[in-house]
Amino acid sequence: MTTVHETKKYNRRSDDDRIAELLAKVEAIKTRGERKKVRANPAVRLTVNAVKLLDKALNATQDAVARKTIEEARQGLGAYVATQGWAVPTAGAATQVPVKRGRKPKAA
Repeated sequence: MTTVHETKKYNRRSDDDRIAELLAKVEAIKTRGERKKVRANPAVRLTVNAVKLLDKALNATQDAVARKTIEEARQGLGAYVATQGWAVPTAGAATQVPVKRGRKPKAA
């Protein structure tokens, strides 16, 4: 019995392809660093928390005047957060009930 070994064919990347890939990695690292700087800014972090609290207030109130006022405040703060490079939290995302994990309680 003789065994036949199949050889794998490898495609060698050209130097230009490898350089392009490394340049893309460098750009990704630079953008990650910029995002990190923005996240370190306490004013932006606190503004994101304020937007989340406004979302909770929107979900808690039924008063039309209060809702309109809160929505206007949220739009202004959301615009500032977006200019600083943060993704604006979606309305209502901060108040989602966490999913319970683990065993179900025994039926009595």
